Amino acid sequence: QSQISKAVRTLCVFARQDLTRDPPFSKLDLISCRNVLIYFDRDTQEMLFQKFHDALAPGGFLVLGKVETLFGPARARFQAVEPRERIFRRQ
Repeated sequence: QSQISKAVRTLCVFARQDLTRDPPFSKLDLISCRNVLIYFDRDTQEMLFQKFHDALAPGGFLVLGKVETLFGPARARFQAVEPRERIFRRQ
């Protein structure tokens, strides 16, 4: 491994989690949840958006898959940074 990849790995948390059951991590700078939310109903998606918001540090980023989008109350919790790429920032 290169020194850069080792340095990046020390800054990241890689973990398997049940999004609907496990408590979220906190003060995260980035959550990448690509092509996962499409498998949940709207109520569960809204619950997950709230969890993501709570887990992110102020100004942290949420990256969604190309077919996923924010809706309802979640739109007020996140600001679109790159809507086409589905990159949002915690408000």
